[in-house]
Order: sequence, then C-alpha cells, then structure tokens
Amino acid sequence: MRIRLILGWLCGVVLAIPLLVAVALYGLLATETGSRWLLERAAMLAGEQTTVAFTHGRGRLLDHIELTDLSIDAAGSHIQIKRLTLDWSPRTLLDGSVLINALHLDGLEVTPPPAPTTAPAPVPAITLPALPLPGTIRELAVRGITLHNPGQDLVIDELGLAASWDREVIALTNVHLSAGAHRLSADANLGSGEHAHHELTVHWQGVLDTRPASATLVASGPFDRLALNLDFDGPATARITGEIRPLATPLALTLSGPVQAPALGGDITLGDLDVAVSGDLANLSVNLATQVGPIAGSAYAVTATASLTPDAVPRAATFDWRAVPQSENLATVAGHGRIVLGNDLITVAHTSTAPLASELTGTVATGANAPVLDLQLTWQDLALP
Repeated sequence: MRIRLILGWLCGVVLAIPLLVAVALYGLLATETGSRWLLERAAMLAGEQTTVAFTHGRGRLLDHIELTDLSIDAAGSHIQIKRLTLDWSPRTLLDGSVLINALHLDGLEVTPPPAPTTAPAPVPAITLPALPLPGTIRELAVRGITLHNPGQDLVIDELGLAASWDREVIALTNVHLSAGAHRLSADANLGSGEHAHHELTVHWQGVLDTRPASATLVASGPFDRLALNLDFDGPATARITGEIRPLATPLALTLSGPVQAPALGGDITLGDLDVAVSGDLANLSVNLATQVGPIAGSAYAVTATASLTPDAVPRAATFDWRAVPQSENLATVAGHGRIVLGNDLITVAHTSTAPLASELTGTVATGANAPVLDLQLTWQDLALP
C-alpha cells in the first residue's frame, strides 16, 4: 500500500513539472519584469563573436515589447537602434504560424566590417530556405537609416514593407523607401529552392538634372538567370530588355533597346549592350561593348574598359573607350577618363583623340535635389570632314 502511495506521488510530481514550467514561463512572458530578465539573459548568451546590449526595455514579450539604445556587434559589423518596438501575437505559434502585427525601428545606424584584404571567396549559389512556419508581418517600418560607408554615408529617410511567407514563397508587398527627393516602391514574390522562380517589380521617382524622372524595373526567373525589363523617362527615355546572370564568373549582363536623348540633338539608339564584370569591391573590372547611333549621321561600334574602386576613399573610376564609325567618311575616336567620387563633389577629367580632340575637366557638386556643374571643355585641333 505504501509503495502505491509513493508511486502515485512520484507520478503526480512528474506530471506537475511540465505544468509548473509552463506557469513559470507564462509568468516571465506576461510580466514586464520577467520579460526584461529573459531579454537580458538572451543578450548575455549571444555568443563570443556577438555582443547584444540595450539600455531600457519595457512591455511584455507576450504581446508588446520596446527596447531603447539597442546595439549589436557581430562579425565586425556594428548596428545601433535608438528604439525598437515589436507588437506580435505569440499565441499563433500554437496554430503553427507566426504573426507580427508591427515591427518599428527608429534611428538605425549600420557600420559594415572593414573591407577584406584577401581575395574574396567565390559567390555561392543563393537560395532561399524553406521556412519552417508560415507567417505574416503586417507592418515593418524603419525610420532614420544611416549606412556608414568609406568616404560617404548613405542616408535613407524611411523604409517600410509588409511580408508573408510559407514553405514555397516569400511575398513582399507595399515596399517603399524614401531618401531626399527620391522615392522607391516595390513588390516581390521570392521562391525557395535552388531553381525557384522569382518576380520583382520596382518603381522609382526622383530628380535628375533638375527635371523629374521615373523608372520601372521588372525582373523574373530563377536567380541564376533573371530576365530584365526597364522603362525610363526623364532627360532621356529608354525601353530596355535584357538578362543578368549574377552567379556567372565574371558576372554576365546583356541589355538592348532604344534610348532617345533629345538633349543630344535627336534620337539616339543604344544597340545590344554586353557587359562583363569581375573582381571585388576593392577593384572591379568592367568590359563593355555596344552600338550607338546615329551620331553625325553614322552608327558607332563602342567598346570600353573600366576599373573601379568602390571601397576606396575616395571612390574612383578609370576608363578607356573606342568608337569605330560604320561610315567610311568618319574617323575612329577614342578617349580616356577618370572620375573621383567624394562626399559632396565629383571630380571629372577626360581627354579624347582626333578628329574630336578635346579635354574636359571640372567638378559636379551633388546636392539634395540636383547637381551643380562646374565643367571646362577645351577643343584641340578640331577636324571634321
């Protein structure tokens, strides 16, 4: 009889342990003090290579939480967030889904790690994993974004989107971004798996050369071979189609379509444009071949090579080009140039050979709405047929 009582008592204790743990966990999640304690423990357990800290935390992890002065250091990168607010419904986890009503980040600053001194590893195939649970983010809003880059910071006023996903597709809707006079909106359906199909539509509005401009880009297909359609309206107009293979070595990009540039004295058509890019952010090499015309009554076969240093301070690009006319009455023209991008100033230097021997030097001051040009063009031994 006594053994039965002991066994019954043990069974009761064993059965009660999960219930007690659940009650204790609920108490931590449902109270502000318990939620802060859990967040502090999680920050301490982030790992040796990752440091997470915040100054103040209030709210409950069960539904609404707010953190201020959140900082994250990981893999050489530093992320600072003045305020993070999360409003979510963890109860939906019991139904096998994730529901985030709102996630707001204010005052986001990102400092990337220093550029690597060694050669970069080959670009791996990019695939989106099949997410374990379907979910929804009804609103994601990030305000006051600063991306610290060598030479010049990138400032974005606001970024927002909504998202939903299942095991096959991630859908991004109402994506919007604003930076000064520029506005961008987008929608995307991204598939999971190595050969998944992706669809992306991006609309841009802004100001170029003091005039309003807009562009629409549509990309579709698997990530290793995306079809592109670009419509641009502004100082020039363009209707471009093409294809990009970002995983190819070197990166492969082909574009073709008409470009009308009234400012240059008429309609100029851009023929098939072949671009090959290789290297890394320390030193990019670009090779380009296309046909442009009519200029002075003839089409020109244009080839160009360029070397770019996106990670250098200041950024610079050096390029050489050659234009061979189809008309026998015109001579081949070539040129060499260099462009240096400073914080608020672009320095330009370019020389071209006879019969259009000339020298172009000067600066372009970049403002919030429009550039200010200070360029000097000198012709030397102008010789036209």
